[in-house]
Amino acid sequence: MSMYGGNFFRNFVYRDRNWSFHGFDLDKGRTDAERIVGSIMNADDVHFTGFKAHGAKLIQYAGMTDSIVTP
Repeated sequence: MSMYGGNFFRNFVYRDRNWSFHGFDLDKGRTDAERIVGSIMNADDVHFTGFKAHGAKLIQYAGMTDSIVTP
C-alpha cells in the first residue's frame, strides 16, 4: 500500500521523481496535498448540485477484488 501513497506524493504533490518517505512529516504532507491537489481531488460538493443541474447521470463501479478501493 505504501507504493500508492509514495507515488501520490512523488508524482502529484511534489512532482519530484527522487522524493521518498524518509523524513516524511504527516502534518506537512497533508497540508501540501490539500494545497496543491485538493481543489481537483477532493469531493467538496457531496450533493452534486452542479452535476444534477446539468441533467447528468452518474454510474459507479467498484470491483470486489480491488484491495485499494472498496465499494
